[in-house]
Amino acid sequence: MKKNMKLIHAILTIFLSFQLTSTIAQTNVHLEAATLTKDSLHSQTIASSPVGQWRTFGDSGSQPQALVRISEDGGVLTGALIENLVSGEDLSGTCNKCSGAHKDVPLAGMAFLTALKLRDGEYRDCEILDPETGSVYHCTLKILDAGRKLVVRGYVGLSLFGRSQEWIRAD
Repeated sequence: MKKNMKLIHAILTIFLSFQLTSTIAQTNVHLEAATLTKDSLHSQTIASSPVGQWRTFGDSGSQPQALVRISEDGGVLTGALIENLVSGEDLSGTCNKCSGAHKDVPLAGMAFLTALKLRDGEYRDCEILDPETGSVYHCTLKILDAGRKLVVRGYVGLSLFGRSQEWIRAD
C-alpha cells in the first residue's frame, strides 16, 4: 500500500510538473503573440493612416516640392505646409492669391488639406488648396505601398476631371 502511494505521489508530481511547464510555455507563446500583435498593429496603423510627414512632388514628379504634416484631431485629418523643399524658396510669405479664411495667412503651418475623413478605404470629401493660385479643389487620398506612398487627387466636380500626385512618406 505504501509502495502504491509512493508511486501515485511520483506520478502526480511528474504530471503536475509537466502541467506547470506546459502552462509556462503556453504563457510565453501568448506573450510573444501579444508582442507580435502589438507590433503588427503599430505597422498596420502606419500603413493605414496618412498621419505623419510627407514629401510632395510637383506635376513632373521628379523633385520634392514641400514637406507636409498630416495630423488628426477628433477623427478629422488636416494637412499643413511645414517646409518648402524647392531651392531658393521659403514659406515666409502669405497666401496673397487665396480668398476667404486663407487670404493673407502665412504659408508656414497653413492648413491646405481640410476635412479629411475615411470612407470606403479612401479619404474623401475633403478640400485641397493650391497656395500658388489660391484655388480650392475637391480631394481624395489613397494610401499605397504599405503606407509609404499617398496618392493625392485634386479635382473640380467629378474626380474624372482632375490630376493626381504621388507623395512619399518622410517619417
